[in-house]
Amino acid sequence: MKLKLSMIMMAVILFMAACSSDDDDLATNIAQDVAGTYKGYTVADFQYTSIPMTTPDQSISITANEDGTSNIFYESDTWGKFTILNATVSLKNNVYTISGSGKTVMAMGSADPKEYDCSIEGTISKDKQTVSFFFDIPVPMGGIEITFTQGDAPANMVIAKVYTGSLNMTVMGSDQGTTDDVKVTIKAQDNGKSEVTLGKFGEGAMGFTEDIVITDVEISLENGVYTIKKEGISAPSSTANGPITVTGSMEGTIEDNNANIVFTLRPGSMPMDLVCTFIGSSN
Repeated sequence: MKLKLSMIMMAVILFMAACSSDDDDLATNIAQDVAGTYKGYTVADFQYTSIPMTTPDQSISITANEDGTSNIFYESDTWGKFTILNATVSLKNNVYTISGSGKTVMAMGSADPKEYDCSIEGTISKDKQTVSFFFDIPVPMGGIEITFTQGDAPANMVIAKVYTGSLNMTVMGSDQGTTDDVKVTIKAQDNGKSEVTLGKFGEGAMGFTEDIVITDVEISLENGVYTIKKEGISAPSSTANGPITVTGSMEGTIEDNNANIVFTLRPGSMPMDLVCTFIGSSN
């Protein structure tokens, strides 16, 4: 009887050890499953920007540790170097969830790089077709939130910025002067198009006292150059003489944060076009 009990106890111990080994293997396999390099884009939001900053061509690397945790590395020319060690990994309903905390080295403007605390929450579908990570950096700039999404960055999100520059005006080829410090603001719409706002500009009869907001602007990308175009503009604005409707068209290019846009406008009942050429940049 004692021999039989001993054999049973030995079998139970071996079974428990096998289960423990299986659990360890499972944890390690989960970490190994998500290991790799993911390519996509980031969208950053912080206190001092009215438009979230989209940065294309980003990548995140994940490595597996023997204990079933993961190390996460993200290095960006825009946002610095992130290192999150020993992040936890779990799998539920065919979705891997990753969370952890670590450090990032960032340089604000011309200041020397500094190290800041950061945390990450992420999800990866089991087929690795849907990948998203959320970085939270409480300091600096009042806190920065960066979301990474796998895939190509939408064109209308990449060019969504505030551009500042000069605006030259002509009527029937006659130069009407140049206005400096004019702003053109581009925002992404949910339909894949853009909203382009030409800030108020000019003086006297040629002066606009209200922004001209142009919606549903088409965006295309070729060889790193974004082309924007809109026919059939009809937008409200105003001059010193009161409210008007501006009609016309616009077309331009954006490359490396430099904008060159021509607005061909017909303000109110004006019998000829006012051609406004904007040249500016976004830092």
